[in-house]
Amino acid sequence: MRTEEPAVIEAGRSSREVLCVVRWPVGGIRTYLLYYYPHLQERGYRFTFLGPAGGELESFRNECAGVLDARVISAPVEKGRWRIARPVRRLLASRRYSLVHSQGISAGGMVGFAGLGLGVPHVVTSHDVFPPGKFDGLLAGLRVRVLEQMLLRSSAVVSVSEGAARNLEERMPRLGRGRSRHVTILNGIDVARFGTREPGDGRLLHRQLDLPEDTVVLGFLGRFMEQKGFLPLLDALDLLHAAPPRRPYHLVAVGSGDYQREYRAEVLRRGLGERVTFLPFQPDPGPILAGLDLLVMPSLWEAAPLLPMEAMVLGVPVVGSSCVGLSDVLAGSPSRTVPPGDVGAWCRALKESIDALWESEARAYIPVARARFDRATGAARLCQLFDEVLRERA
Repeated sequence: MRTEEPAVIEAGRSSREVLCVVRWPVGGIRTYLLYYYPHLQERGYRFTFLGPAGGELESFRNECAGVLDARVISAPVEKGRWRIARPVRRLLASRRYSLVHSQGISAGGMVGFAGLGLGVPHVVTSHDVFPPGKFDGLLAGLRVRVLEQMLLRSSAVVSVSEGAARNLEERMPRLGRGRSRHVTILNGIDVARFGTREPGDGRLLHRQLDLPEDTVVLGFLGRFMEQKGFLPLLDALDLLHAAPPRRPYHLVAVGSGDYQREYRAEVLRRGLGERVTFLPFQPDPGPILAGLDLLVMPSLWEAAPLLPMEAMVLGVPVVGSSCVGLSDVLAGSPSRTVPPGDVGAWCRALKESIDALWESEARAYIPVARARFDRATGAARLCQLFDEVLRERA
């Protein structure tokens, strides 16, 4: 994968050249691109990624090397604002690109504004939901209306779960009623990357962390940010410490993010240092997941997270919140759900799960999970949508 500046992109439109605009090349969006874009590349699509200058884009570029033959272009970040209008307009004006694919509705809105009058078809994949209580008020409502107007200029807006689609239409009721269509293409994972979980895998973290064999290892994987619910999880662990389960337990927190330093300090302040271990972000979650006894996902909101899918295809039990997006993924599985942010309910769920893990049910669900979450279906549907959009333009 090559890193280039906008000026070196030559003119001459290719029928399947896609400019992919990624405001946040991390987390689920990063994994989504690594899972879906190789399928599109096999169908003849070629990609240029435009992202914010910095280490996260460089990390993404390194992970893509050997997976995608693509360009990576950086746009400057000045005083916390991503300046993409001019690079987007210059790239689209080169007439190289037949399609723009924006990741996230905020990126979609910025591209919609920057691409006005250039006539390049635009598909927006929404990895977002509007959280409860957020974007209320006159000013926030106005911002939503402006964003909706920009999205209405796109060829299609894609939601990654039924719950996320309903959430988006509640805030943007005009989506799908005009020239721009609103479709749901369910998220999926590359199940081939996740083999069989061997019996010894479940003890890898025990050995790495020098934990007693009977310890139940809980795992929190993801960005350290409000959305993921790490602080309510610590509240639940506080209660659990006062009335512990019969079996010993230990939480492994794996990831990176804006509040990692604050969350580490909070663990120490609460006196939970002996029960919580932080590990750095892992590009491949498979080995960590295979070493868990239980994946915990206390998210306050999600669109359609890939992590519980990856856990279920390995037969790892999951307890997650019943928030929008995550509840879609966990529905119909042996997983347990808990109201988001309900500390008492989370304490009870953790205690019950630690004392009575459902490993056999989780293992029995593996064939269902592998069929249900295989990215092949969603990738084929996304490719079909791209093809349809290009045919309509032609």
